[in-house]
Amino acid sequence: MCSVLRRMGTAYHEAGHAVAAYAAWPQHPVESATIIPGDGYLGLVRDAEQDDAWRAEVEDERMAVALLAESETVIWLAGYLAEAQFLDGFAEVAYRFDWTPDSFGALDASSDTWDGEAKPIHHVYAYWDRTRELLRQPEVWLAVARVAGALLRRDVLSGREIEAIVSDAGVEPDPEREPLFAPGDEEGDAEAFSWDRW
Repeated sequence: MCSVLRRMGTAYHEAGHAVAAYAAWPQHPVESATIIPGDGYLGLVRDAEQDDAWRAEVEDERMAVALLAESETVIWLAGYLAEAQFLDGFAEVAYRFDWTPDSFGALDASSDTWDGEAKPIHHVYAYWDRTRELLRQPEVWLAVARVAGALLRRDVLSGREIEAIVSDAGVEPDPEREPLFAPGDEEGDAEAFSWDRW
């Protein structure tokens, strides 16, 4: 049996992934989320098939790849950071993101930003503060808390239920935003990335 605190942390972790999937642009639809443990994981968010219609709005294919890589990286980071943000006031937990499944997912996703060339973990951390800022936005954190609460009550949520909660909280992605790492700019331009617009 998981402790109550572990169960709640897992709910916030999976809610972070799920809400970020709808807050990011391009969005990544969710098939379901669960906090029922199994096969070495405490919870899981399953992705649904993504509609690539958004690519028609992006003229440069390299920019589309950068946007997709960035949104995937933020989604991987959001689970860990949502759990850490929730537990911060409840327990002294030594957070270690390196060598977790989420860190490997974030590394894999962010490598697409640099035309598939693998980069060290510190390049993933370029998104760290920005993902934290996203989660601290009132409507986003409200959606995370509501999804986590629903998971604690029901253990499993469908993608439609998650999308309805996120929409009701007022979370909307911004298709006008620029990626943190634009194609050809390996250092990134922090000024070009607007979290206020997101």
